[in-house]
Amino acid sequence: MVHTATLDVGTTTVRCFITNDNCEVLGTATERVDLLNPQPGYFEIEPEALWAKIVAVINNAVRQAHLSPSDINSFGLSTQRCTFLTWNHETQEYYSNFITWKDLRANALVDQWNAGLIVKTLNTVSYALYLITRSNRFLAASVLKMMNSQVTTRLLHEVQTNKRLQEALRRKEARVELLDSWILYKLRSGNGLQTNIDHISDITSATATGLFDPFTLCWTPLAKFLSGIESAILPKVVDNDYKDFGNIHPNALGPEWHNSSVSIRASISDQTAAMWGSQCFERGEVKITLGTGAFLNLITSTCHASVMGLYPLVAWQFKDAREK
Repeated sequence: MVHTATLDVGTTTVRCFITNDNCEVLGTATERVDLLNPQPGYFEIEPEALWAKIVAVINNAVRQAHLSPSDINSFGLSTQRCTFLTWNHETQEYYSNFITWKDLRANALVDQWNAGLIVKTLNTVSYALYLITRSNRFLAASVLKMMNSQVTTRLLHEVQTNKRLQEALRRKEARVELLDSWILYKLRSGNGLQTNIDHISDITSATATGLFDPFTLCWTPLAKFLSGIESAILPKVVDNDYKDFGNIHPNALGPEWHNSSVSIRASISDQTAAMWGSQCFERGEVKITLGTGAFLNLITSTCHASVMGLYPLVAWQFKDAREK
């Protein structure tokens, strides 16, 4: 019998479901996320408090299913997008809490960049290149605007104002971690016991950050241009069927897991997970979510350049299909 633990880390709650190979739910557990509001417009999550809740919900869900950790065979992860922190993964020193997707600390920067010469020049040059090449990538860049919900300007704000981060960047000791890459690192490294573990983020999480080019499917050079952040300190972006997620480290979730062998099978962002679960696979199909935020997702089949305010994202990517 296959038993799967599925973890969902949202803005409001952390939930874990234990299912069997018939997709029957055997046990569940939920904890509320403590969303911090240190200043007006600031919305943060303290990382170690969140980690404690993650460990608690997984263990509580296993107990409610009347199973032991050794009965769990596989694990799947779904997280909110565009929530990030900066830290030194080797010393476990955090330079910030998680800065969530709904945080508005960079509001003035967003307005400044959108009204500034650089963005206007980028839009104009991109449109000229589109007229010459008819490339949708340049058409999308011709209407590109900074947005609070993306990581770009919030990260730039941190780089400009966080003295500890500035010093760590000078010493080349800082990493930028998305929520999914941080959770995967903690699970795979045994909560930091092994520091040589890859930092990986699923493509559906990376694509929403504003630092990732959905047309070239890699981190955009604009990240360094805007914030000075080298792509080397961002997570490695992987396909949804990545073969090297590995296992949950036996020390990650507590002593009762020491004899467990849990394979990490999938990591996917929350809105894409909802599309997949709703079986939105064909061009023109739409998924709408009304939760902490409101999200409308439309399947376009190919990367679409909208001039009406929609932002192109990668819904999912599989290695076998990409290599055909």
